[in-house]
Amino acid sequence: MIALASIGTGLFKPQTNSITGKLFSDPKDLDMAFSTQYSMVNLGSFIGTTSVGLIAGVRGYRICFLGLALSLCW
Repeated sequence: MIALASIGTGLFKPQTNSITGKLFSDPKDLDMAFSTQYSMVNLGSFIGTTSVGLIAGVRGYRICFLGLALSLCW
């Protein structure tokens, strides 16, 4: 499972960095964009792991996986 997470992160992170790098030419704007991107990725990771843990403790993992599958289809 950790191998799949590593591969997924390895494919996702370089793409977002290259797209962000192409959007801005001013170094100050580029620095601000990378800082914002880094913060949002970490915030999403925190919210995702925390909410799945809380929901799994109350309702079970079946509901967590169902919710995640539905969010991918949305």
